[in-house]
Amino acid sequence: MAKINLVTREKKRPEWCNNENLSGIAIMFFLLFLFLYSEEVSLFKAHEKKKISVISKAGNEQLSNLAASLQGKQKALGLRSEGLKEKISDEKDTLIADLEEYNEIVVSEEATEESAIAATDLKEEIETLEVLIEEDKESLDVVTTDLEKVTVDSAKFCDECEFNYSGLGTSCGLRKNYLMTVYSNTEEAAKAAVAQWDPNCMK
Repeated sequence: MAKINLVTREKKRPEWCNNENLSGIAIMFFLLFLFLYSEEVSLFKAHEKKKISVISKAGNEQLSNLAASLQGKQKALGLRSEGLKEKISDEKDTLIADLEEYNEIVVSEEATEESAIAATDLKEEIETLEVLIEEDKESLDVVTTDLEKVTVDSAKFCDECEFNYSGLGTSCGLRKNYLMTVYSNTEEAAKAAVAQWDPNCMK
């Protein structure tokens, strides 16, 4: 058997593999990694911003719908309240006139059968009016309570407080103003809607 002479040769590296080039390549890979990472972060932030924008748009519309609903309730209850106040006032005026007329008949020395019937009729009307006034006052109390549920005490509304709901982050006052400007909600309805969504808007 023949002996094979193995000569170890020094392996020669390619020129691009020398130490200077390797550190340059490492720096290039690192910079490429940083660039790709920053692009990924930018894409993620853009996606999150778009997602928040969609949530904000939907949230704005929901908040505006709530404000519009509250505005309708406030208007209807306000009209009902004014109507009841006016009715009570008219009933009281009629009651006073009936009482005066009744007293004149009772005090009068000319008591006739007709005056006795008129006095009895007036007394019944007075009693009916007193019952109606009490019923209307109770109805007014209910309407007033319902109206308080859909309105906000302006003195207790905090314009500077932080508003946070469904991706919408701003101040309570700016959110209220936005509803008034963009969606034409009344100030009372906008305050009530903002306070319902974020109770932090109340002092």
